[in-house]
Amino acid sequence: MNEFEQKVFSISKGLDYPSTPDISADVMKKIHPSTQPRFISRRLTWSLTLILILLVSLFAIPPVRAAILEFIQIGIVRIFPPNVQPTEELIPTITPAPSMIPILSSIYGKTSLESAQEKVDYEILLPRNFGEPDYVFVQNADGYMTILVWMNPQQPQSVELSLHFIPNGSWAITKMGPRVLQETLVNGYKAVWAEGPYPLVVSNGNDIDFTRLIDGNVLIWTNGKVTYRLETDLNMEEAIEVAESLEPIP
Repeated sequence: MNEFEQKVFSISKGLDYPSTPDISADVMKKIHPSTQPRFISRRLTWSLTLILILLVSLFAIPPVRAAILEFIQIGIVRIFPPNVQPTEELIPTITPAPSMIPILSSIYGKTSLESAQEKVDYEILLPRNFGEPDYVFVQNADGYMTILVWMNPQQPQSVELSLHFIPNGSWAITKMGPRVLQETLVNGYKAVWAEGPYPLVVSNGNDIDFTRLIDGNVLIWTNGKVTYRLETDLNMEEAIEVAESLEPIP
């Protein structure tokens, strides 16, 4: 070591150097990452699973499912529970309809049963033991809709039974505020039972809206192609029996 090097070495002994940083901990963290996030992820997964199970359980209860979904749809018919309002504004009805002949403020399209069957592309069915209907209507509502009406033999001015055949693509029918709303089955198809009176809104989606007050009980079901609406003063079990007895025109 020469004289200059000795001088530098001597000076360096008197200098204060900062302590060497401890980088080993950071290095070890990178080599062996903490498993804490994995446990958090597992807890989150379990929480989400429990929430999903709870929601599935709630959807298994018809009243709760109806409240969550806000409406039940059978075919083209949407039914809103009493506490749920649709987005469209209802037209108030001043005087309740005197009978259970529904749909339009004035029934049009009166025809015969034979002519109706020739006009529509679906099979018209009749309930067993009721015979042929007293009135038959076919209305063009973006698809031919058939209405069959049986008058009460004891009270000729009142309707005993009315049956509607509404093909897919026809006017959307919205029911509001039924007093009783219950899901059931008709020949294995999903169905809804509602008890009136309640307003009925019929709309073609453009500029035609009709509101009638239906004073009767309604059973609604669909086979996937046609929506059926059976209106009567029977109870649900009797209405289902009538619905399941439907058969082709003899």
